[in-house]
Amino acid sequence: MSFREPVVLVVLLMLPFLYWFVIRQGRVSPVMRWGSIATIPVRALTAGRWRLALVQGLMLAGWVLCVIGFAGPQVVHSYERRYSEGVDIMIALDVSGSMRSVDDPAAISKSRVRGYYHDAENSLTNRLQHARRLTADFLRKRKDDRLGMTVFAGYAVTKCPLTFDHELLQRILGDVDFSDVREQSTAIGMAMANALQRLVASKAQSRIIILVTDGANNAGTIDPGTAAEMAKALGVKVYTVGVGSDEPLLPTQKPDYYVRSQTVIDEKALLEIAEKTGGEYFRAADARMLEDIYGRIDALEKSLIERKYFFEREELYQPFLLAAMAAMLLSMVLRHCVFRIIPGEAV
Repeated sequence: MSFREPVVLVVLLMLPFLYWFVIRQGRVSPVMRWGSIATIPVRALTAGRWRLALVQGLMLAGWVLCVIGFAGPQVVHSYERRYSEGVDIMIALDVSGSMRSVDDPAAISKSRVRGYYHDAENSLTNRLQHARRLTADFLRKRKDDRLGMTVFAGYAVTKCPLTFDHELLQRILGDVDFSDVREQSTAIGMAMANALQRLVASKAQSRIIILVTDGANNAGTIDPGTAAEMAKALGVKVYTVGVGSDEPLLPTQKPDYYVRSQTVIDEKALLEIAEKTGGEYFRAADARMLEDIYGRIDALEKSLIERKYFFEREELYQPFLLAAMAAMLLSMVLRHCVFRIIPGEAV
C-alpha cells in the first residue's frame, strides 16, 4: 500500500502532544458527591478508569484513522501486456527402437574390455530419455512461441498441435515412449510432412521444424528430399539433429545388460534437408552436445516481443474515513450517554 499525499502522515507525530494538551489537560476537575473519600466505592473508581480509557482510546483511534484517510491510501496494480511476433516450432522426435541406445562414454569404454556392459545400478539413460529431458528444457525457454510435437518411427503421429499451453505440451512430452508408434523403422520424410501439415496455416513470422533422429530414412511414402522441397516452398526452416555416438550400447534381452552396436545416421540427407530449407544440421554424439545444440537453436530463432506496462490505482481512503467517523461517534455516545457515572469523568 502507498499514499497519494504521504506528507499528511506527519500530523501523526503531533498526536502525543494533542493527547496531552487536549485530553489530559482539558479534563474537568471532578465534583465528588461523597462527603469523605473513604466512602467512595472502589468499584466506581475502577469502572471509571477503564471507561474513560475506552472513550479516549476510541477518540484517539478516530483521529489516527482520519489522518491516514486524508493521506490517500491506495494500492497500485501493475500488469504487463506482451505483443509477441513469435516463432511457431514443431518438434519431430524419433521414437524408433534405435533410440533405446545408450551413449555413455564410460560404459562404452568398459564394454570394449568385457564385450558387454552390466548396468547393475540401472543408472544408464537412453537417447530418448535424454532427448525428452533436453527438449523439455528447450520448451521452457520459448515462453512466447507456439509449440507442437510430432513423434515418428515407421510412420508419424502428431502428439500435440501448435499451442501456447506449454504445461500441456510438457506433460505430453513426459509421456512420449517407444509404444507411441508400433512400426519400428524410420520415416523421416513422413515426420517432416506431418510437421509441415501443422505449420501450413501458421501466420507466424518464423516457422521452423526441429528434427531429432538417430537413423536414416527407410520407411514411408514421402522421401526426405521431397519433404525438404515442400518445406522450402512453404518458407519453413528445418534444423536437423543427428543424435548418437558411432558405437553405442544396445540393450539385450537379458535385463540390465548392453552390447556394443553401430549407429547409422544418414548425415548427408540431414545436411541436405537443412541447407535446402535454410536451417542447419547438428551432430550430437552425447547428451551434453545435444544440450548445446538446443541452446544454439534457441539463440538463432529469437522472438520479437513488445512489452507495455499498465498501472491501476485503487483508492482506499473511504474505509479509513468511515472507520474514523464510527470510532469518534462511538466515543461521543459512550461519553455523553452511557458512561456518565461520576461527574467530571468524561473527556
